Amino acid sequence: MADSKDRKIIVRKNGPYAVCGDVPLVRKEPVMSEHGEPLTWKRGEVLTTRTNYVLCRCGQSSSRPFCDGTHEDIDFDGTETTETADTSDRTSTYKGQSLVVKDDRSLCMHAGFCGNRATNVWKMVPDTGDTQVRAQVMAMVERYPSGALSFDLDPAGKI
Repeated sequence: MADSKDRKIIVRKNGPYAVCGDVPLVRKEPVMSEHGEPLTWKRGEVLTTRTNYVLCRCGQSSSRPFCDGTHEDIDFDGTETTETADTSDRTSTYKGQSLVVKDDRSLCMHAGFCGNRATNVWKMVPDTGDTQVRAQVMAMVERYPSGALSFDLDPAGKI
């Protein structure tokens, strides 16, 4: 396997993601509760890849997740439309006890890992002085797929 510093993903203009440096590709699927709430991720099949490979970005490939060149036939417009402001300008900060949660709504994909029918990350932040609550918040944030939520620890508790 390549050194992690040699790994990179290049977004090709109006084309696929070019993955370089022997990056493993693993299927994952959410594990749901009996109430339809996402609980965690189940690791699935490890896909066989070459050292470098391309992933579909247009959504029309017949060999997804890999690119088959369909983007050229459909005149795929891969212009990025995501928020381009500095992360600090679009992130809300929620200060708890020994923990700070950061929330960038522009990245949210509504996967549901941030809460359950009883509570959610934002309601729990004020109670993060309790180790169990803090651990639950951290676990929920770590499972969040888009990166919209993140946390920082303050081991001195001076938040």
